[in-house]
Amino acid sequence: MTPNPSAYLAPSAIASMDAYAHRLAISRRFGERIAAGDAVFMTGNGDVQGPPCTLVDGQAKVFSGINRLMLMQVMFDKGWTDPRFFTLGQIQGAGWSLREGARPVKLQYLVAADSSGLPAAQATTKQFCVFNASDVDGVASLTPRT
Repeated sequence: MTPNPSAYLAPSAIASMDAYAHRLAISRRFGERIAAGDAVFMTGNGDVQGPPCTLVDGQAKVFSGINRLMLMQVMFDKGWTDPRFFTLGQIQGAGWSLREGARPVKLQYLVAADSSGLPAAQATTKQFCVFNASDVDGVASLTPRT
């Protein structure tokens, strides 16, 4: 029987375990894909219109690190060619709407600096979800690359 961590850990420690479990799951899935020879970075990324990105102040901001690889793999697996991803807040703020059945992709990033820009005493992990533009009504059509 697996013990319940909430019985003996602070909520911040449980959140860290969830983030760690998420990273382990991603690593395990990429390991399986590599073993099968079908990880997106081994096979190419299909007919994609650019690297996974979001919009910040009207400008495209490309995802980096494991989030980029993860989004590329999801795009490849689902056959999405539109590389744009948005949070629910971005979708609502722009007056767009999420299509029925849209499934989010959970991403995370490490916060290693405090508000003054100095190294934090303890790094924390933040998680957020994004939706592909193909699941959003109202977003402008993607202009094809030439």
